[in-house]
Amino acid sequence: MKRKAILILVCLYAFANSIVAGGNKTYYFKTTVTAAPSGAGKVYANTSNVEGGYQETITVNPSSQSASSTPTTNIYLWQKPNTGYTFINWASYTASFDGNIAVVEGSTEENFSNEIQALFIPTGSKIFQIENSNFESWRKFGDNDHAPDNWNSFETLKPNGSLTEMAKAQQVDKSTDTRPGTSGTYSVKIYSRSVVIANAQGNLTTGRINAGSTTPADKLNHNFTDATNGAYNQYFGAHPDAAKVWVKFVPENTSYYARVAITTHDAYNYITYGQDSDNTESNESHAYSHAARNFQATAEKGWQQLTIPFEFTGNNVEPTYIVVNFSTNNVPGGGSANDILFVDDLELVYYSELASATFNGTPLTINANGTIEDVKDIYSENKISLTSNGHGATIEKSYDEETAKLTVTVKGEDISENTDNFHTYTIQFAKKGDVNGDGDVTIADVTALVNIILGKAEKNAVANVNGDDDVTIADVTALVNIILGK
Repeated sequence: MKRKAILILVCLYAFANSIVAGGNKTYYFKTTVTAAPSGAGKVYANTSNVEGGYQETITVNPSSQSASSTPTTNIYLWQKPNTGYTFINWASYTASFDGNIAVVEGSTEENFSNEIQALFIPTGSKIFQIENSNFESWRKFGDNDHAPDNWNSFETLKPNGSLTEMAKAQQVDKSTDTRPGTSGTYSVKIYSRSVVIANAQGNLTTGRINAGSTTPADKLNHNFTDATNGAYNQYFGAHPDAAKVWVKFVPENTSYYARVAITTHDAYNYITYGQDSDNTESNESHAYSHAARNFQATAEKGWQQLTIPFEFTGNNVEPTYIVVNFSTNNVPGGGSANDILFVDDLELVYYSELASATFNGTPLTINANGTIEDVKDIYSENKISLTSNGHGATIEKSYDEETAKLTVTVKGEDISENTDNFHTYTIQFAKKGDVNGDGDVTIADVTALVNIILGKAEKNAVANVNGDDDVTIADVTALVNIILGK
């Protein structure tokens, strides 16, 4: 019988919205299960028709660049229930693509009724936004897991003996209470609950929860990136400058603080501890940047948007993964049993403005209208220095010799997806030979240059027409040649 799966392909930014022909490409592979039958475990994937474990990377070789193509690599899936295996063979299927979304149809075993969702991320590519950061996708929402797709809570915590059943409970839900101005339908509702020994605050993460102690403040209770299992990590590779997120905090006591904490880090099982003091030097050495905020409810306990800048650790690591955590209280075990936190539309921001400009070591004023103060000197590539406020931004320069104007374009790191994320600036330099500074190079400039050589006028940077760092009769010859078009 026919079954359908949604395969989300996040392609290399240079080839967005297309399937690229030729050559094998290595993709990270992760799966989640929709409406899993009772007793079902995770879904395992492999490229060989051999019963095996989770395969983190799968090589896919698309056969064409058209909107509809059939990948030549077979993907085999198994559902692993409590006992035995159910074999699912996607060896013969077709795929049709609409942007980055592919609907795949293939033959499966009759007793497998789940939909499979897979994310393909090219190795070395950058993912600029968190998957399902608008909380609109709830394909895995079911009896055993109520978290939005790509997110996890207590129901999927890391098993830990007798503590597992005590900690494993629903503390997230799908909500239609959405932030103002959204075009979306859902937000995520995170809530606390009371257990015998303490208050269990609500917890939502792109990683996985480790419940290792009955004492809330124990460092064994933490969230972590499981870099070996795609269901509990968010592959990344970018360098965001800030995070924006809408939150609605509804605590029993308005003195309480909820918390959001985001860390980008390298290929490591990074741990987010409940208390900063529990962090270790070894763990922190893998962090590239942090964005965290403790926040209170508004006076009306309504929606508010937070903008949280990333702080950079200075560690010599690349941000291969990002882990995002939301909690109904900033203190482990803190808060009350009925505290609620709604979260909607999380966005990572990539800055694209100039932070500084200097010429020959002298700072230049950057004006709000996109102009930079004029430079009364001839343009030199080696003398101009520009920096951006975006950690992953690029700066492009284009100089027009005829107008002596430099155009600077600063592009945010996510420019391949967010094409409007750039700022343009112009700097007017002196024209070569324009000794008197009137904007034209004429015989009047020869007179001005002769006066400088004779000591009748003050020397300026443009007077050194031939570039030998001295103003002599040789510059007059060079200037005459410019006027004559030689």
